[in-house]
Amino acid sequence: MIYYIGEYYKYTNSKQLFKLQSLSDNGFIFYFECGHWCTDSVFMDLIRIKTNIQVYNDIQLTLF
Repeated sequence: MIYYIGEYYKYTNSKQLFKLQSLSDNGFIFYFECGHWCTDSVFMDLIRIKTNIQVYNDIQLTLF
């Protein structure tokens, strides 16, 4: 899963923006500046504001 510290995310049917602050040590909990947090399964449904694409659709492939 791709995530960007310092970028804004929002829930699908919400106008409130959440700025991603950090990730838990185990990588399963995402913390936002406002104090809100969510698990990785919920984070996948959030929309990245910069691209207006849901996290689970923001997949980049690398060819070697």
